[in-house]
Amino acid sequence: MSKDDRLELPGSGYDVIEKILHAYVLCGDKPVTLDDVSAKAGMHKTQVSKNSAFLSSIGVIAGGKRKALTSQGKDLALAIGNKVADDIVRQWNKVLTESVNSRGILDMIRVQGALSKETLLGKTASILGLIDDKNTRTGLNCLLEVFQKSGLLVEQDGSFSLSRVALKEESIDRSSEKERFTPSSEERSKPPIDPTKVHNFVPPAVHIDIQIHIDASASADQIDHIFASMAKHIYQKG
Repeated sequence: MSKDDRLELPGSGYDVIEKILHAYVLCGDKPVTLDDVSAKAGMHKTQVSKNSAFLSSIGVIAGGKRKALTSQGKDLALAIGNKVADDIVRQWNKVLTESVNSRGILDMIRVQGALSKETLLGKTASILGLIDDKNTRTGLNCLLEVFQKSGLLVEQDGSFSLSRVALKEESIDRSSEKERFTPSSEERSKPPIDPTKVHNFVPPAVHIDIQIHIDASASADQIDHIFASMAKHIYQKG
């Protein structure tokens, strides 16, 4: 898995992620530097820097040394800034379900079913190609909180599993795929096309090489008889 198609871990807690996204909104639509964002967020630029890879990997910011919010990122950041709970859930949900990089985590949970927190964090680290140690736990815990904020992941009796919303969205996606590749009843009822009845149908050409060895002493009548016999077999003419 290349770095471009891998989900990166956050480098801080969830509250820092919210502050960074809100700071990008305050900076405006133009691409900005780490110094610009850190000034608006009221934190050191190293805090911003170590979360940039995560935010880029889920598609909410983009750019090089100067970065800006994507359209999805802006919608999410505005929801966070306005502190509208339902809107925050909706926007996080949209970001994670449309991010190719986060689907591996969702698919793993879908297959495994309910998982304890320890098991979930360990399997997530494995999918991301990371060693599940103390250094990754901050990011793993923050990622878990992000999935909960999106409404895709729920906790019950100490176990985590996909929510009904996530399972419903999966069902809708599969139905859409089935409709896309399944022929309609009208198409299935159509008889197969006879290629010979297609307008301007040209039958395939057949090229046959025939070598004939005729004795030099053969008469003209014998040669005519040979060609007449060939014509009979090739064209089925009597």
